[in-house]
Amino acid sequence: MNEADKEIFLSRIEGAEELLTDMQESFLNGRNQEILDVDVNLVSWLIVQAKKVEQQQQEIERLKMPRPIEEWGEDYGDCLWWSFPIVEPPYCGTPLDSDFPDYVTHFTGFVVPVEK
Repeated sequence: MNEADKEIFLSRIEGAEELLTDMQESFLNGRNQEILDVDVNLVSWLIVQAKKVEQQQQEIERLKMPRPIEEWGEDYGDCLWWSFPIVEPPYCGTPLDSDFPDYVTHFTGFVVPVEK
């Protein structure tokens, strides 16, 4: 996320916090809260962001779960290969490599960094 996007993101979060405070105060004081189009757009944006965060968390959890060697396919490409209990660093590569170890039993994917 670049700096401009980060500023927009943070200002929207700040706006959502202000909206929440206004709504809480209105509720506590027994006043009706007028809902503006801006408020609806802000809440919609927050829902989308929350869904993105949830998807990212699920992807992180998926990457951390070791999968048995039988589930590997060429579409996975290079992976980290483990044997349990973990007593040494993982092998990085594919079962198609000539030096692929015969003792590994599970694999995990890994994240390739974005070059900037």
